[in-house]
Amino acid sequence: MKQTPMQELIEYIEEYQPKNKVSDGIWSKAMSLLEKEKQVIIDSVKWYMNTEGMINEDELAEDYYNETFKQK
Repeated sequence: MKQTPMQELIEYIEEYQPKNKVSDGIWSKAMSLLEKEKQVIIDSVKWYMNTEGMINEDELAEDYYNETFKQK
């Protein structure tokens, strides 16, 4: 499965970090950054689709993200 860098970091945190206040803060920040990363990818795909004259770029960009970087 193809993963974004933030998805790889989150997987690492889940596997190797003990649960405590520090890792909970790291976990929370990583999840926030994952959402930002997702939006950057979707916005980039939408921009490309728009320049190519494709319609429904909002929907298509979300579909592209979901197919390329499937979440667990």
